[in-house]
Amino acid sequence: ALVAAKDTNDSRSAVLRWQLDSLGSLFALLVSDLGHRSDSDSDSDEEMESGGNLEERPQGLASVKALLAWLEQAALEPKASHQQALLDLALLLSGLVSGRAELLRLEGISSSPQLQAELMAADALRIHLGLLERLGRSGPRKSAGLA
Repeated sequence: ALVAAKDTNDSRSAVLRWQLDSLGSLFALLVSDLGHRSDSDSDSDEEMESGGNLEERPQGLASVKALLAWLEQAALEPKASHQQALLDLALLLSGLVSGRAELLRLEGISSSPQLQAELMAADALRIHLGLLERLGRSGPRKSAGLA
């Protein structure tokens, strides 16, 4: 029975790793696409694009770091046009966090830097989406930036 439980955990771990790889690739793609969704050609977009194409950019912490940098710049001039892409990212990030937490649990590890970074990014994303929602309810403003 103990061997069967270990085999089950090994199988679940393998499936979770595969799922995390897939979700991580999609997450990196959506994060890199954020720079192309911007309504203006700002310096932050040029910084995002200067990181190279998706094949050259490492996944994992680099994608989380890129998302956090993008959110920091986007908070200066929040745009409702970003909301749908950010909702998609939030859903995907939720899957990454839950899958990674489950994998770590199966491996007997309490946490990891990647999980902590993803949790921080998920919090920042929720805050930014809340900002966009609040700005949307208050109507269009000429300057909604946070200086």
